[in-house]
Amino acid sequence: SDPTGILPVDWLDFTGMAVGSSNKLDWSTASETQNDHFVLEKSADGINYEVLALIPGNGDAIFQNDYTAFDETPYYQTYYRITQVDYDGTLNDGPKIVVLNPQKQGKIAVTNNLVSNGLIRLNYNFSGEQQVLFSLFSVDGKLLYKQQVSLSEGEGVFTIKTNGMVPGMYIFSALFNNTRMTEKIIVPKLSGF
Repeated sequence: SDPTGILPVDWLDFTGMAVGSSNKLDWSTASETQNDHFVLEKSADGINYEVLALIPGNGDAIFQNDYTAFDETPYYQTYYRITQVDYDGTLNDGPKIVVLNPQKQGKIAVTNNLVSNGLIRLNYNFSGEQQVLFSLFSVDGKLLYKQQVSLSEGEGVFTIKTNGMVPGMYIFSALFNNTRMTEKIIVPKLSGF
C-alpha cells in the first residue's frame, strides 16, 4: 500500500440481497489506483472464509466503477468480505456485509416425539453444512443435555441417545441459523433401555 496513506480504492458501497436461492452482491468504487483485482470471499460463520470469486479491477480509474457478483450456493446467513489486491500483490482489506437468504434456512424436525428404543430421531434438510446446537431440558427448565454438531448438506437423519433418562416429558431444542425449534419429547416407561 501507499506510504502516503492514500487508499488504492475509494469505496462507495458494498451491498447484497437474496435473489431467489442465490445472493446478488454489488459494490462500487469512486476511484482506483493500481487496482489489479478484488478477492470476494464468503463464510457461514464470519470467521472461516472461502474464495467465492476473483474480479478484475480497473487499474487506475478516476471515475466510478460498479461491480456485480452472484453467489449461487449461499447459506441462510452468509458473511461476505472483499480484499483489494494491488498490481504488486499488496492486499488491502475492504468492506464486509451479511446477507440473509430465507430460501436457504433449512429444516429440522423430530420424526416422532415418543422416544423409541432409547433414541430421539431427527430428520433434517440443509442447503449447506450446518452447525446445530441440540439441547434437552426437564419440564422445569433444567438443562440435561447439550451437544453441538455439524450436519452435512442435504437430507439426513440424526439420532440422540436417551439412555438412563427417567420416563416422563422433556423439552428438546435445536438451534441453527438464528432459528430455534422446540418440541416436547416423551420418554415412555418401556422405551427400550
